[in-house]
Amino acid sequence: MTQVVIITGAASGIGKHWASVLAKDDAYNLALADIDDAGLRAAFMPSERLRVHCLDIRSVAQWQHVVADTLEHFGRIDYLFNIAGGSRPAFFLDQPTENIDFQIDVNLKGPLIGMKLVGEIMVKQGAGHIINVASLAGLSPTPGNALYSAAKGGLRNAAIAAAIEWRKRGVAVTVVSPDLVDTPIMQKHLTTGREEVALTYTGVTLTVDDLPRYRVGSDYDQSGAKTLLTSQSFSGGIISRFKQIRTAREELNLYRIMHET
Repeated sequence: MTQVVIITGAASGIGKHWASVLAKDDAYNLALADIDDAGLRAAFMPSERLRVHCLDIRSVAQWQHVVADTLEHFGRIDYLFNIAGGSRPAFFLDQPTENIDFQIDVNLKGPLIGMKLVGEIMVKQGAGHIINVASLAGLSPTPGNALYSAAKGGLRNAAIAAAIEWRKRGVAVTVVSPDLVDTPIMQKHLTTGREEVALTYTGVTLTVDDLPRYRVGSDYDQSGAKTLLTSQSFSGGIISRFKQIRTAREELNLYRIMHET
């Protein structure tokens, strides 16, 4: 049976990569969404099995439109890739107060709206899988990254709670917590020349194709995004272990050692 997938943040970076992988496979009908409507339409041509939406994830009404349109055209929703987000790194006291709203709205509130609205449909169906992209920053915060870390940590915690609540109702919830990923947003921050960016983005850079390949209890999988679609680890578990990154506990211990000596 053809699977129906909603992907947010599909105009660039992780979302675009995973959407491109699934768009080549007739086993999937896609609803692709991004606030960058021009970029999304430049990357993907609408068709019978591919819907394109301009979506500001902060808007309940726009989320409702995407969900309703997907149900109207495809009849169900099997997967949500909750990817869209954004970052404005700066030391906490240097952050304009409006950045508090931006980071919380884009990285926490928006994904939570999507989880709720799509989750309601999946619970009625008795099946579905929501895949949230959080960040290692939500587990192991770094200087210059307080607001982003707070939002991504909140998304991780909400996803874990939802996974427990919905597991017996047939719906899986997964949260991916990667380290630095090479995306246009990351490249923009690395070229600003600001000191806090260097503090925020350290370590080995992952590519977008690395994210789904390393999950707890899994083998290397060439299929990229499809690994997450087929994974039901822990009936909605936590994916945060990749070969390139330390565990959050190791990061925290290292940080303490560096600042206590």
